[in-house]
Amino acid sequence: MMKKIKKYFNIIMPLMLACSSLLSCTESGEPDTREGSVTLSFSTGAPITRAGDGDISDGGGIKVTAGEPELYVAIVNYVGDIVAKYPSTDSSSDCLEASATQATIRFNGFTSSGAYTVYAVANTSGLWTMNSTLDAATTASDLESLVFQELAGTSTPAVSGAMPLSAKGTLMVNESLNGQADLDLLRCVGKVGYKFKNETDGALTLSDCVVTIHGINQSSGYLFSHTPDAAGSPRDLSFNKSSIVIPAGESTELYEMSKVFPSTAPEQSVGSRYLCDISFTLSGSAKSYTGLPIHDKKSQDIPALQRNQYLQIETRINRGMNISFNFEVSGWDTLSEEIFFH
Repeated sequence: MMKKIKKYFNIIMPLMLACSSLLSCTESGEPDTREGSVTLSFSTGAPITRAGDGDISDGGGIKVTAGEPELYVAIVNYVGDIVAKYPSTDSSSDCLEASATQATIRFNGFTSSGAYTVYAVANTSGLWTMNSTLDAATTASDLESLVFQELAGTSTPAVSGAMPLSAKGTLMVNESLNGQADLDLLRCVGKVGYKFKNETDGALTLSDCVVTIHGINQSSGYLFSHTPDAAGSPRDLSFNKSSIVIPAGESTELYEMSKVFPSTAPEQSVGSRYLCDISFTLSGSAKSYTGLPIHDKKSQDIPALQRNQYLQIETRINRGMNISFNFEVSGWDTLSEEIFFH
């Protein structure tokens, strides 16, 4: 049964950065070689007080292992080089504090103001196999090119232990070495669910239930968001069940919700849209519907399924045994995180 709790869509992270010094020239013309440090403090989630449920396997929290947060952060300068990252092997960053709800990371060696790009990945132990590794990255180009290994057949991404989350954003540091940026830390996948709703006064038994959504199951995905965000090739996503019983006035999930990489709706004669086929047997009568366009609540075609989005498809059966379909795309339930540079 689905949780009837509305939660935040994005993980919004207001960042405030302050460094202690700036590479500049003194009155004598000699360069000022003092270095500053940046401290990153963040919450790893408090389920009782936040919207997230703390379930790291579903992206509802950030994993902490042996006192260390499973967090990768890279700060990239204007020419595209990584100038600071966590974790590091050269003491350029270190963890000052880590607990179930709080962690503080310090970055050393900042010497210049300007525009920086921040890349972050949480729950790194749950990352699917990629074409390279975070540790091997030295530039923004390396990070941007990270893509997950293509899945075989029509399989979908399986979460093992912790759901990967990622973010990137621009950080402006002024001459006073103060700056602020807002980032959205999002799941690297979306999800699709299908259910039947019984609006009659008695229980219903359905058999031979098959639902196929065409082109929504992308074979691969990027670690960090792109425009467009689809990688690999589109494939179909199917749900099937031999028999289900739906109590009166209730809804029943046809199948456990599937995680899928972001995708773009296939091009059709009327434009880009996802189409689905639905068939089942009700009271001995076979029902079959093909080429149903997937719309949002405003009856607009859904052009893409993005990371951290949830597509829900519902078949409704009313008292007159009339059948209707409902499609909805919303933000995937998540917890609200606050991350501060200071």
